[in-house]
Amino acid sequence: SESGTTVFPSHPSTRRRRALARSEREGNGEDGDGPYGDDAGRRRRDRPLDDVEERLYQRVVALLGSIDADICGRNDNSNYDDGIYNDTSGKMVQRRRLRLLANVHYSLGKFFRKIRPKDAAMYFDTVVAMIKKNNEIIDDEENAEWMRSMAARSAFFRAALPASALGTTTTAKTIDRCPPEHVRALYRSFAPRFDNLLVEKLHYETPDLVRRAIERAVGSSTRRFDRALDLGCGTGLSGVVVRGAVQFLRGVDLSPEMVDVARKRGIYDDLIVGELERGLPSLEEEDDNYGKYYDLVLACDVFVHLGDLRGIFRAVRKSLTPKKGIFAFSTELLQSEGRDGRRTVKAGAPSDPPSYFLQECARFAHSSSYLKQLANDEGFEVIGELETAVIRVNRGKDVLGTIAVMQPKPSCRN
Repeated sequence: SESGTTVFPSHPSTRRRRALARSEREGNGEDGDGPYGDDAGRRRRDRPLDDVEERLYQRVVALLGSIDADICGRNDNSNYDDGIYNDTSGKMVQRRRLRLLANVHYSLGKFFRKIRPKDAAMYFDTVVAMIKKNNEIIDDEENAEWMRSMAARSAFFRAALPASALGTTTTAKTIDRCPPEHVRALYRSFAPRFDNLLVEKLHYETPDLVRRAIERAVGSSTRRFDRALDLGCGTGLSGVVVRGAVQFLRGVDLSPEMVDVARKRGIYDDLIVGELERGLPSLEEEDDNYGKYYDLVLACDVFVHLGDLRGIFRAVRKSLTPKKGIFAFSTELLQSEGRDGRRTVKAGAPSDPPSYFLQECARFAHSSSYLKQLANDEGFEVIGELETAVIRVNRGKDVLGTIAVMQPKPSCRN
């Protein structure tokens, strides 16, 4: 059976849904990729399903063809209309069905993302359409939040599909960051083995590259910082390389599991679980730890989860010590516009160079020109030059990144 077979949604058993989830992860992360790309290299685009995949798919199709009465409580008043179940037995049953249907179609989209992108696009579109059409039955905050998250994740992964699979439904201008639920799920299973994967297998050197760039920028390897913030601290690999140079070190990360590993290192004075902005108080906010300002903010391999960096640049600028503050970070390098200009957001006029791009590995890349323009707009100046460096290896190939060190412009200093 071709993967484009019409699917009649229903509700697979918990065991079958878990089997599908295990298959899509392939032991490498929430979407079959590692957090740093297609590390396993197991999937090949537009190929026939192998025997295991075909059997799994046929089971899911069969399960989608009938409704599990024990789970759904379906009665004779139910019917199927344009891919959505309508049920006169009450909104609660409809919400349960909608959640199950959306989850299965999302899982199918993830399953086919690296194998048959066009089919993946169909499943992701179905999720978004289901939720939009049935919005009136979602009348409680818990279900509403779940549905918003599911729609956002589906739109995000659809936007990351190759150009051949993209229609006109999703554009890059609506996708400017990874959904937080995806980030949390991605790193949940990776936390215990994250360091080994990056350092041993992917030859990850970004924290050292950033540290050396800071030393060159300040002209010394012995300068000490009073108060530093590690954005997207993860397991603490970046904190390790700067700990000896800072008096107070705070880390913030979206993944509780990654923060737990970082806490065990014993190198942070404070750790926050949450969005990056939670570690960046505005100038008006008081802070009990060493005053109101940071004199060092670093972000190693965190901006791959953000497309539009303007908000974070602005927040960092407001949180830096005006006279001696340093902002050091890395990005993946956007070298060309790519095959699909719609996914490449431009900073201003159409003739402007590309700014950032959502790659097929579901990570953002940023152009050097965008970083320079953003720095100028938000009151920073680049110290020295933006450095292009190999930040890791993926499937045997070097991945290029940009290492940047900035400080507030003289006109912005007190």
